[in-house]
Amino acid sequence: MRSKIFPRFPDVRTYFLLSFLSSLIFFIFFFSFFALYSPLAQDFKFSASNQLEYYLNSGTSKDIFHDWFDFIGTYDLYQAGLRYEAHQPDDFGNTFQEFSYRYFQVTTKSFQIVAGNYYAMFGRGLILRSYENRDLRLDNNLEGIKGNLNSGRFDLTVLAGSPRDGYRRINDPLQGADGKMVVPNCLTLGGCVLRTVITFLSYFRLIGGNASFFFPHLD
Repeated sequence: MRSKIFPRFPDVRTYFLLSFLSSLIFFIFFFSFFALYSPLAQDFKFSASNQLEYYLNSGTSKDIFHDWFDFIGTYDLYQAGLRYEAHQPDDFGNTFQEFSYRYFQVTTKSFQIVAGNYYAMFGRGLILRSYENRDLRLDNNLEGIKGNLNSGRFDLTVLAGSPRDGYRRINDPLQGADGKMVVPNCLTLGGCVLRTVITFLSYFRLIGGNASFFFPHLD
């Protein structure tokens, strides 16, 4: 009786790691080639970073893989960026791979507009605080559009978007505005408003204000 030997295919974790590393190598090679041979290379600037975490859970004997690859490209007043995020497994035991952060931004001396994903904080963060903390696996970035106008004594930010919760995007939209004004040279007055509709609950509107005094050697 003859036995047939079947080839051994790599398991899901190995395939996941190899596919991610091959994508990373492609990105590095492509943009390195662009920087060396493109006529726009003198005006185009880019940066890339990668954070990789891999460890073995001694209790369950399962290996855990987390990776964030960030790329930012800048040309004159324009900037674009993206983040490829991969988790095996994520906090819910599933495999997660996604371009979780991507944006296009235009910045002038007094005006900035961002389309895509962004972070924002109103006042001291009691009304709105959108930020990332990878140690806590927290990333509640917003996806939408944000504009900022800054004339020195006056600063205004308006935005609209949907937040991220864990590894998924929430469909509940929010809109808000945050502004502050320096009057006179030692006093800053600010205020913000945020509104949203939370599914199965209700319509919410939050309003906040703040004041700051600043003197030489004292705030």
